[in-house]
Amino acid sequence: MKMVFQTWLYWYYYLKRCVISMEQEKIFKWKH
Repeated sequence: MKMVFQTWLYWYYYLKRCVISMEQEKIFKWKH
């Protein structure tokens, strides 16, 4: 159970990071 939770957390942070970088990229493109 603990391992599943750690995997879920890992993926959650990974996806979150991807979304944030995508958003920043959009903002960057909008400004330029």
